[in-house]
Amino acid sequence: RIVLPILKNPMDAEEVVQDVFLSVLQKIDRFRGDSRLSTWIHRIAVAETDFLSVRRADIATRIIRINSHNLYTALRSKLGWG
Repeated sequence: RIVLPILKNPMDAEEVVQDVFLSVLQKIDRFRGDSRLSTWIHRIAVAETDFLSVRRADIATRIIRINSHNLYTALRSKLGWG
């Protein structure tokens, strides 16, 4: 209910849900009980969703840089510039 509306991709949402599950298992000893457990899990889900978005943006940026470099190299070669 939390992740899919944000990501709009079922496969990404499934990945995040798995990451949330692992985070909850690893960090359950850090739950202080100041809020409901569901609120704490919700916050982890939102954080994991944001983290996935950042990772995907970083990957996209790297792909664009690589493709730009490859295009530049191919053009230089075709034009006899190097």
